[in-house]
Amino acid sequence: MLICYTALLILRLLQYKLKDKEISVNRIKQVLNACTCVLPNDQAVMLDEIGGLLSFKEKPSTKGEMVETLTYDETKDQIRSDYQKIQKSFGVKFDYAASTREDFNKYLKQIKYRVSKK
Repeated sequence: MLICYTALLILRLLQYKLKDKEISVNRIKQVLNACTCVLPNDQAVMLDEIGGLLSFKEKPSTKGEMVETLTYDETKDQIRSDYQKIQKSFGVKFDYAASTREDFNKYLKQIKYRVSKK
């Protein structure tokens, strides 16, 4: 029960941090599942490429808002796009990277969750 509560809390904090870049719980889950790293030896950490899901094309609605159609946009990867939105929200960038475990641990410790009041 505690694990489910913690997972839900983390998802809601991510959604709150993303603010206007609305990403559904399912899409956040897909991004997190796509994030993998490889430990080729005791000293290195390598992040794999994040991506793998085509998104739908968007077009303006009658009200002028952009809405998704039922046609795939073969030029845009939804998981990759969502991953970049999450990175931007947290002010970090860590793509296609290889680093030492020590540097990677320092990087993880630098990521902070701050709630800003308006």
